[in-house]
Amino acid sequence: IVGAKKPQYDIWGNTVNVASRMDSTGVVSCIHVPEETQRVLFEHGYPCECRGPIYVKGKGNMTTYLVRPRGYMMPLSNSNLSSIGNTLNK
Repeated sequence: IVGAKKPQYDIWGNTVNVASRMDSTGVVSCIHVPEETQRVLFEHGYPCECRGPIYVKGKGNMTTYLVRPRGYMMPLSNSNLSSIGNTLNK
């Protein structure tokens, strides 16, 4: 609690710092989460797309993820499409 005349709650710490960094390095209209949060979300049926290592101020490189809506199908990459085509042509 901060303040003598008008007490207010204020939160500090690693969790708040990481949340702030996820916001500042995120993508518009997407939920950006660190790896630990992604594991929990995945266990509850939320697909997440890996962004790979992202430089996060004060943390260095962190593997981060974008949360996708339930039922979201990840688009196939060109390399995946090529391998599917090669399999079908055999």
